[in-house]
Amino acid sequence: MSIFSKLGFVGWEEIEPTMLACLVSCHPILLVGYHGCNKTDGPGKIVKSLLGTSARYQKYDLQWLRTDDFLGYANPKSLMSGKVDHIPTDISIWGADAVLFDEINRANPSIASKALELVREKTVQGRDTGVKYVFASLNPPGKYRTSYLDE
Repeated sequence: MSIFSKLGFVGWEEIEPTMLACLVSCHPILLVGYHGCNKTDGPGKIVKSLLGTSARYQKYDLQWLRTDDFLGYANPKSLMSGKVDHIPTDISIWGADAVLFDEINRANPSIASKALELVREKTVQGRDTGVKYVFASLNPPGKYRTSYLDE
């Protein structure tokens, strides 16, 4: 029995070796599939099984995400001293162990560069986020009014 099937996943046998390699090396994972294939809720189950139930897993719908949602609010005190710092909120990136960028190919342009920096470097505006696992998901291009990601 595969590891993912023990978590209740159906149809993930083919991608399991690649996913496990990415998880062991903390590489970002892009899940591409149709509605209902567990690409949104699956990563949360994986993170909780790896890091424990107290792990903070944050999902972001990139179609609607705004900078304040993602980073928190700009801290006026730090701005006055010439630094950019944020006051965290319950859904901001700071303190998250793992994140999912859902519908990454529908990203709001104002947040896309910050999301891609996190995917590549696990930083935002050059600041380390402490995020261990990064997942992204999208529906296949041409389906559900979606398009391809830029290379």
